[in-house]
Amino acid sequence: MRRLGWLLITALAACGGATTTSPSPATEGAAEATDASPPPTTPPPTAARLSAGGARLQLAGDGARGIQDAHRIKVRYRAWDARGARVDGGGEAGQVASWLPRALPEGLSEAVGDMGVGQTWRVWLEGSSLEGSRLEGASLAPGAAVYDIEVLEALTLSVPRAPSDVAGAPASAEVTASGLASRVVEPGTGARHPTAASTVTVHYTGWTTDGAMFDSSVTRGREATFPLNRVIPGWTEGVQLMVPGEIRRLWIPADLAYGQNPRPGAPAGDLVFDVELLAIEDGA
Repeated sequence: MRRLGWLLITALAACGGATTTSPSPATEGAAEATDASPPPTTPPPTAARLSAGGARLQLAGDGARGIQDAHRIKVRYRAWDARGARVDGGGEAGQVASWLPRALPEGLSEAVGDMGVGQTWRVWLEGSSLEGSRLEGASLAPGAAVYDIEVLEALTLSVPRAPSDVAGAPASAEVTASGLASRVVEPGTGARHPTAASTVTVHYTGWTTDGAMFDSSVTRGREATFPLNRVIPGWTEGVQLMVPGEIRRLWIPADLAYGQNPRPGAPAGDLVFDVELLAIEDGA
């Protein structure tokens, strides 16, 4: 297990947190999107086969590769099922999204792994290569999908700054019965939610409500892996709301964190965290 910033580990190992989960975020407008000329649902002979199942073909852009070292990639994409019906990717122009390649379904992760910025690709995925995505089992006929993907930007990890809403959750934030508030900063591409018994790998940054950073895996340059039943209650509850690839902001009340009068060195009062769920290791 990678070494975790000590502030997250708490003696409250018995705290379970809520087990309520929310559905994976759907792309706005995806259900209503239609296309006059959907792409062919079977790859041409010139398409390169994927080891995970399916194929890909470059449609535009030069031959440069450039995202292998990126943490996330910014893309514009659309997706259809095997009947040519749109199942994801916004309107006619497509949906812009920030993807975490390692959190994509196996086939899609392999397909985008060495694409380059400015390139456009068409990717045909078979049913097994969609496992773990929000399209898994989503009335795909016959369990396949076609993606058109334009790579817009390669994104690297950077030293985080305090968010503009660090002082308090906006009215649009989700609030649970415990008082935990959160909002999705970047939607995930996975479908599974961790449970309180899961071990997860994340990147995170924490601030007090005056904007002072007190802990960050990003500044340490090292991912954090830990069991969800060994952290503060606000984390146990909040991370269960997430799916792989998602970035979520958590506003954690003091009674779900370290309290108003914590042990020396721990932050007091309400806390704010940005959490990126990289992987669910086990227990889900």
